[in-house]
Amino acid sequence: MKTSRLWIFLLLLLFPCYVWGQMTILHPINRLILQRNLSNQADLVITGYTNAAATKIEYQLVEIGKPAKGWNILATNVLNHEFSGKVKVNAGFYDLYVRAWVNNTIIDEKIIEQIGVGEVFVIAGQSNAMGVQGLGSKDASEKVIVINDLNKYLDEKDNLTIAPNTPMVMHKMERALANTNMYPSGESAWLWGELADKIVQKYQVPVFLLNCGWAAATSENWSKSANGELAFNQYVNKNWPNQQPYANFKNTLQYLASHTGLRAVLWMQGESDASHNQTSAQNYESNVKNVIEKSRQAFGYNMPWSIARSTVSSRNEWADLVIKGQNAILKNVPNTFAGPETDTIQNPRPIAHGHLENIKNGIQGLTLAATAWMRTMDTTFFKKAVPYQPQATLVPRLLPTHLPFGRNFAVYFQGSTSQNKTYRVELLDKDGKFVAQVGQGTNSPVTINIQNVSPLEVYRLRIVSEAPFLQSTLSNTFTLSGSWTPLNQFTLVEKTDSLHLSWSYVEAYAPTKITVQYSNNQQNFTDVYIENANSTLEGKWSVIRPKEVFAYYRLKLTLADGSVVYTDTKLVIDYSQVLGVENPSVSVKIFPNPASTFLTIQGVNEVKQLQVFSSNGQEIIDIKSNRVGEEYWVEFPETLQNGAYFLKLQLPNNQIIFSKVLIMK
Repeated sequence: MKTSRLWIFLLLLLFPCYVWGQMTILHPINRLILQRNLSNQADLVITGYTNAAATKIEYQLVEIGKPAKGWNILATNVLNHEFSGKVKVNAGFYDLYVRAWVNNTIIDEKIIEQIGVGEVFVIAGQSNAMGVQGLGSKDASEKVIVINDLNKYLDEKDNLTIAPNTPMVMHKMERALANTNMYPSGESAWLWGELADKIVQKYQVPVFLLNCGWAAATSENWSKSANGELAFNQYVNKNWPNQQPYANFKNTLQYLASHTGLRAVLWMQGESDASHNQTSAQNYESNVKNVIEKSRQAFGYNMPWSIARSTVSSRNEWADLVIKGQNAILKNVPNTFAGPETDTIQNPRPIAHGHLENIKNGIQGLTLAATAWMRTMDTTFFKKAVPYQPQATLVPRLLPTHLPFGRNFAVYFQGSTSQNKTYRVELLDKDGKFVAQVGQGTNSPVTINIQNVSPLEVYRLRIVSEAPFLQSTLSNTFTLSGSWTPLNQFTLVEKTDSLHLSWSYVEAYAPTKITVQYSNNQQNFTDVYIENANSTLEGKWSVIRPKEVFAYYRLKLTLADGSVVYTDTKLVIDYSQVLGVENPSVSVKIFPNPASTFLTIQGVNEVKQLQVFSSNGQEIIDIKSNRVGEEYWVEFPETLQNGAYFLKLQLPNNQIIFSKVLIMK
């Protein structure tokens, strides 16, 4: 544990007033690296929400390995439970601490580890850019970050790489180790981990790497897929589906680099053109120029490209043509920079695989290539290669914990830059994987309609726009329901002789009136308390514990348009009555208990009504019962889950018998 983290951890132990679990940070995430600008800074957006109205949100950026410098105010009077702030951060590597106050009490503190401001690169090309596992890659330092995942797989039947053409999300941010993957298609830390470490050592900033290299891809493959066509893999005589390899590259720019910012694209490609295709210099220049222009258009920014001169071919005359094409790009395409000349590195390449390799006790091909790249990244490069930083950050407003399924719903957000832009709302699963686009509009709010998905899953939303491509931070999580309420919390706490209800609601959907309703049968509800909405967006109510065995409570919420919605019910059970019978003189035997599918009742001559309830008070409707001689047999549905249930028997004289039954299959 670093000294600064240990110091803050010890301080936390001194504050017994902390009430953990009261705050959620939505952004940033652990190990997020942002691109620095020419002033060596970046804007960090911090967003989240609290379960209670907070009077103050503070943050502290602690540079790793150095002492803390003190707390800063991010937001005050957070009565609506949600906060968002933009902080100017100098280049460096930090732990972020955020804490929430209610008056003089700290209610929660969160730590976001190893975030930084430094350099972001997107790599593109073919297999010597992509990387290959097991060829001597080295572990990088903790300041070199990748997404340790792959957005592709090998179809072994056709020996063809397959990748979806779908939106991406930040996830699995990790240190680049020798055998980690480098999303979306890079395999191993390769030479890029070593290059990144050289940047870390020279400029004292962290580095984030995204690798879109694609094995066997020619410049024509890249250009055709950039035009929306299918690219032909000449080695297996089949087309790559889904507009690959360009689609992976485009989605990386739009959904990942648009969020972090970007210094440059590092292009390392040419072997397939030089070894197997007699590509003319003019065609090579035209192909790659098309990819550059299409990607800049899709990204909405004229990002720098660094072009390596790479061919490595036994056909020297073909290699010369490719290098002429690469040099022509540097001459004729604006904002391009000369990368290294890699043909002199480990040439010839190992026959077994034809790639760069760090050979044990031999030539260190990957290290030499990383060194060659580093020589091109001098101070002049970092002054002239003007990086991209997001022009704005879209931030969704806090959502209720339940959204309606199959109905229109308004999604609010902050950070829009123009009323003429189109904003699309994307539905993601709880891990951030794209599910569907659910709505679009020209400003906030955007109307969405979520349907044709599983209503049982947990979801999030993200908002994106184009020209330039912008994306929001992720929303809070939610589930789907046939109905919805504007609540983000509704709890019932039981004490010995009293009940305590509390609730909070989302500002963007705040009701005008809140009514507490009570029932002893979950059918007929009566109003027991009414209040108007208030600026704290929360409320509470207490009552003496009722005498009934089952007591149900719910909230009736009147919305601004006059419509009414209801929460799910909260059930209170008097177990002292449930575990026995109302008339002790009645001798009843109920067995077996636990039961699996059948239950036998002895000791009653006749039953007027038989009901079974779940532990939350829902009646199980598919119960079958029959009288067999002096006994009643009860059959439970096969779909009934294991757990505790309550049997209610009403006798002809209206006596009530309750019993707790355990179902264990």
